[in-house]
Amino acid sequence: MRRALIFFWIAASGWAWGQAQLRGSIKLVGHSTITATSLPTGDFFLAPAQSGGDDRNPCTQALPCLTPQHVSALVRGLPQGKHVVTLRGGDYFLTAPWVLGAADSGTTSLPIIYQNFPGEVPVINGGLKLTGTWVVDNTVTCGGTCTAYSIDLDANPSDPSHLENFEALFFRAERRYRPTTTTGAYLTQQAPFCSATQSANCSAKNTPACPGSFQCFDRLHRQSGDTNARFHGVSSAGVGIHDVEFDVFAHWTMDKMRLATANSAGCTSQSDTACFTGTTVAGSEFGPMQNHRYLIENCQPGDTGCISTSAKALTGLWYLDRCTAGCANGPDPTWTLHYYAAAGENPNLDPVYIPQISQLLQASGVKNIVFQGIQFSYDNYVVPDAGQPAVSFASNIPAAISCMNCSNVVFDGDAFAHLGNWAVEFVGSSTPGIGNQVVNSALYDLGTGAIRIGQTPCRGAGATCPNGADSDANVSQFNTISGNVMFGGQRMLAGGIGLAPWIGNSHHNTVQHNSIFDWYSGGIGVGATLNNPPSAPSFSHDNNIAFNDIHDIGQGVTSDMGCFHAATANTNGNVFSNNTCHDVTQDPTGPGYGGQGIYLDQGSSNWRITNNLVYRTTESTIYLNNPSGMQNNIISNNILAFGARALFKKGGDENLHAFTASQNIFYFDKGNSHGGIQFEGLRSLWSCGQTACASISNFNQNLYFNTARNLATNPDAFFTTDGNSTQFNPSCKGQGLGCSFAQWQALGEDMLSVVQDPLFNGPSFAKGDDYTFQAGSPIAKITFTPFDSSQNGAKSTIAQFPLSVPAAFPMRLLDKATGF
Repeated sequence: MRRALIFFWIAASGWAWGQAQLRGSIKLVGHSTITATSLPTGDFFLAPAQSGGDDRNPCTQALPCLTPQHVSALVRGLPQGKHVVTLRGGDYFLTAPWVLGAADSGTTSLPIIYQNFPGEVPVINGGLKLTGTWVVDNTVTCGGTCTAYSIDLDANPSDPSHLENFEALFFRAERRYRPTTTTGAYLTQQAPFCSATQSANCSAKNTPACPGSFQCFDRLHRQSGDTNARFHGVSSAGVGIHDVEFDVFAHWTMDKMRLATANSAGCTSQSDTACFTGTTVAGSEFGPMQNHRYLIENCQPGDTGCISTSAKALTGLWYLDRCTAGCANGPDPTWTLHYYAAAGENPNLDPVYIPQISQLLQASGVKNIVFQGIQFSYDNYVVPDAGQPAVSFASNIPAAISCMNCSNVVFDGDAFAHLGNWAVEFVGSSTPGIGNQVVNSALYDLGTGAIRIGQTPCRGAGATCPNGADSDANVSQFNTISGNVMFGGQRMLAGGIGLAPWIGNSHHNTVQHNSIFDWYSGGIGVGATLNNPPSAPSFSHDNNIAFNDIHDIGQGVTSDMGCFHAATANTNGNVFSNNTCHDVTQDPTGPGYGGQGIYLDQGSSNWRITNNLVYRTTESTIYLNNPSGMQNNIISNNILAFGARALFKKGGDENLHAFTASQNIFYFDKGNSHGGIQFEGLRSLWSCGQTACASISNFNQNLYFNTARNLATNPDAFFTTDGNSTQFNPSCKGQGLGCSFAQWQALGEDMLSVVQDPLFNGPSFAKGDDYTFQAGSPIAKITFTPFDSSQNGAKSTIAQFPLSVPAAFPMRLLDKATGF
């Protein structure tokens, strides 16, 4: 990852529902086990209003109460030992977050339990179910495939029940999207704008795009033919409204910026210029970039440049017109919502939900609480007025369920779905949060990330560290994320790198037996600190990432990501073991790069990477992005197969022992341009300097097999570089451009390694991706220990979830049958 870290459309084909039931056991850290199936039916009961819930009731099963906040006050202090609240199925609509404090805690022997009534699914709902009459607009045809409906909404601020702005809509519990100017395709940015003078909006000097001048980050150079300068619902910055948004893709991030007709920096939107209400993050790796992609979202159908009202692709989309009468001074008091219904859909009959509040649950200082069999849905993410600048790890986005300094808070068998922000976070500040759990749950259809543990490194106080300065003692720690499915993420903000889940400055966490798939920018992430010595204090140590199944990552939307990403500097005790990783696809256009399997970023040291199965990646199966002090990583007993450009990529050189790679199986049919395992090209240096090669990058006792070319007789099977470029080292030129296997061994590498077919049973998509071994396999020659990857992923019965989530961005997927 070339960076300085900055913190701040495929439709579902059907639904497969699991069982929503109490199961398993909940273990509070250091204390006795509570068996879920033995829980009492309830001391207090809640029900939605339509089922008789009323806070004037005594909260019995016959006369239930209505709101979670009300019953929390009743169970506070465990009156007469009462500690179980049972929620009947249905929607519990919130007008403000459910707030829990230290006084709402249970004890280790009597935790407060919020549980579903058997066979029913209660939904903590931050939105509204629209009521009223939708009318048909016969002038919109969608090519004969839709019926256009509209409904007027009260948005008058003087009305206490007025609606808040929203940027998501859910029809029949499925996310639907807004119109764009293109269907299934991206637009391409032209060269960024440069200024001869520095200003707040044009602040970065001598970027690659602007040598000798200052790059501007408040505007974008639009693609030729992207001609509509003034869309409906767009005013000058600081006045009116700015409802058209630009999704601006960089490398691993995506800015979501609001369009203005003009801004305070003198930018005026024209056919080739888009001016924003604010700025993206400034820097050579962020913001507008030539030949990178962008989308224009939330244009009014029928506008010049927007999707036509007669286009079939309009079917299933929606548009909120907040400018029905001019909106010179802001949004009008009455808005019109349009929905373009497919055959068989009718919003007068089918449920339509819109999100309204930004957080569902705010817990601070809470201990010993269990949430079981509950669904949390429909929080409201809205792009800020100045736009949403992209940052690494999406650390500037809040969470729908936020636990600050919480301990022994358990979410078991819950669902977190149809959300805009992060789903769940556990963060420590002045006091640590210890022993929290998310287990046996389903997290899907998420606007940003799934689970965030800890925060980005913070050394100070005040606005720069709103949760307090980090220390090893006060960060969140000893948390467990186990047995979950996490998929369909980043539906509103595509960037971030490793958000399902992401462990920030946090230690002694366990992430195991999770199924993670359908993410646009990485799977699991650990750490937020680059370089060794570190750029900021890192407390991301002793984390165990094991037995997870991670696949279909990137999907051609972003670059520079992997199933797993680490930015942990010089910490110790971290393990990535017994995981499966496959089908990682980077942005396939010219600027795209970096579809990795396992990715250790600048300076990440002391990792143990063992017993992993990695296959089908568009760049390499493993990437160590040194230099910057990377040391002492152990890579052993892994199966690394079918990297499109390489099986092993190393970013740079230092006279430090970066890694030892031993007892691994490297299996491939492409590899680099010479048929070897090492990545060739920019930022792939393999020089040894004045030091023995094996003391820097130590390969030994591995098995290599290229199905298309004999590695043993290939004169260029391996290579070294000259230390300051990607040119091959002259020391191996006697037999060609690179090193033969024998010459490579003469450098001290792979002394006990072999070139031989490992005899997998079915190492292809057509044969079931079976990487078990046939009888007679030579793996004993490298003392390889077989492992059972079929046990990876979520195996327990978990909360209900659909088969898939509709895609948010145009994707370019791997052809798993043919390779890439």
